[in-house]
Amino acid sequence: MNNSFIKIFLIIFIFNSGDIFSQQLPDTKFPYFSIYSGASLSSGLRIGGRIQINNSFSFEGSCGLDLGMFFGPSDTYYRYAFGINWHTGIMPNLIFNLSYIYPVYSYNLINYDIIFSLNIGSLTLQKKGICLFYQAGLIFKNVPSMGTRITNIYPNIDIGLGYNF
Repeated sequence: MNNSFIKIFLIIFIFNSGDIFSQQLPDTKFPYFSIYSGASLSSGLRIGGRIQINNSFSFEGSCGLDLGMFFGPSDTYYRYAFGINWHTGIMPNLIFNLSYIYPVYSYNLINYDIIFSLNIGSLTLQKKGICLFYQAGLIFKNVPSMGTRITNIYPNIDIGLGYNF
């Protein structure tokens, strides 16, 4: 199943530039801003914003609902995510993303989980208009368990639409 997931992602990645209705902005006009809505296994169903400060890096933050709420019982309710994107310059929209996800539990505001997501995907902020973004990678969830901590690793997929200013 993991091989099929990777193959489908690579096919989409190769054949889609990520642009839906957009126009190229000049390279010298930084920062670029974007608002977006998306869904991912790590950050949930969310809305957020991004800012690109130069050709190499952008930052993002979002707030959303845990996707597990829609498919069955889930302990978490809200998910806040803060991330950094490295725009490689190797391919036009290729990015590497590292995000920290802070889950808020419905029964307790104190969180002991440490969740990071490491992804590769397609994102453009330098074209004005509506743009598609997508990425896939791994979720690293470090949780307390009987006086120690256990790290679990899960697959991640993230897709959404943004509006670039």
